[in-house]
Amino acid sequence: MARNLTANVNVDGTWYGPSFPDAKVTADVEKAISNEKVWTGSADAPTVESTDVKEPPRKGPGSGQEAWVNFARVKGVTETFDSKDALIAHLEDAGHITKG
Repeated sequence: MARNLTANVNVDGTWYGPSFPDAKVTADVEKAISNEKVWTGSADAPTVESTDVKEPPRKGPGSGQEAWVNFARVKGVTETFDSKDALIAHLEDAGHITKG
């Protein structure tokens, strides 16, 4: 599960969070944000750095579960799913992607 900010925070004069999708949350910035209430996801997971993430392919290279989980996190999906297919079905039902 990816770790994302759920609130806007200021670190050394730079804003990060949902309203600032182009602000990259580096490891140093992540360490500087000590309030766990502003995070969603696991502390040991990588941070998704941008909300401009392309939908992964459904088959072939780049279609793995990790790619789909990261895409879902960017879309605000925080639930866990038993399979990639279940996650894709949820994203379709929620209107985040077209039914394929």
